This record gives sequence, C-alpha cells and structure tokens, in this order.
Amino acid sequence: MSKPLYDAGGAVVGFLLTGGRIINPAGASIYWVQQKTGNVYDYTGNHKGWWEGDHLIGAEGGVLVWMRGARLPVLASLPSLPPLAPLPSLEPLRPLPSLPPLKPLKAMSWSDEPWGDE
Repeated sequence: MSKPLYDAGGAVVGFLLTGGRIINPAGASIYWVQQKTGNVYDYTGNHKGWWEGDHLIGAEGGVLVWMRGARLPVLASLPSLPPLAPLPSLEPLRPLPSLPPLKPLKAMSWSDEPWGDE
C-alpha cells in the first residue's frame, strides 16, 4: 500500500509505502522511516528529519512533506490529484543510521530543505 506525499504547493513528490520506505514518483527509494523512533534517513544513513504520523519535519522544524488529511502547523495548499503509484524498485539495504540530531521545536512554517534526489 502506498500513500502520496505532498509538498507545500500540493504537488505529489513521493509515496510512503508500508514498512516505512519512501519512494519518489519514479519508484526509486529515497528515504526510510525508523519505525520505533520516527527518524527519517536516506540510503547513505544520513538523518533527514522526523516523521510525525502524517507529515515529515526537517532539521529546522518546518514541514517538508505531508499526507492528505494531515494536521499541520501551517496552511496547506489544496492537494493535487495523485497519479497512480509507481512500481517501486527493489529497496537497497538500509544502512546503519547516523546518530540523529536533537529534535527541534516545531516551526509554524514550511521547510526550505531539499527533497528527494538532491
């Protein structure tokens, strides 16, 4: 099962799959959610943010992406009609994650951090 992820403008920028894998619209694995802690990592083990149940916050506390129906601290754009989820590629091995930084206070803003294959 996959759920579309939206950016600040309401565009679909990825999909959250069962098990915590996040893929881009082309089906490539870009991030994964550590289920017990909510920490989000890329496939080189770098910490990217925190999963907050229905949205991802970045290092400075701003919202990076969200799911439809999310309770956000910011005003969200009307979400676009999601495309069909792509067939996900094989997931790479999840690396040993880096130590996460201290979690910031939630900001009432959008994150300006890059998303996906930066």
